[in-house]
Amino acid sequence: MKILAIGAHPDDVEFLCAGTLALYAAQGHEIFIAIATNGNVGSPTLEKNEISAIRKKESLEACKLINAKLIWMNFDDEWLFDNKET
Repeated sequence: MKILAIGAHPDDVEFLCAGTLALYAAQGHEIFIAIATNGNVGSPTLEKNEISAIRKKESLEACKLINAKLIWMNFDDEWLFDNKET
C-alpha cells in the first residue's frame, strides 16, 4: 500500500502521526510525507532562507528514520491560500 501524509508545516506530520507511519513502513508499505510550507517564518533570529534550509534538512532526516519519501512543496509560511496555484 502507498500512504501519503500531508502536513501544512515542517514537523506537523512527525508530531501527529510518525509512530503510525513508522509502523506501516516496518510492515513494508511505501510512505510519502508531503509538507506544504517551508518553515521560513520559524525563527526570530535566522534569515528566512537559513531556517527554511534547516527545516528541510530536519524533515529529510525524519523521513530517513522511517524510510519515507519527502515531498517538499516549498510554499512560504503564511502564504498558502485556497487558490489554483496552491
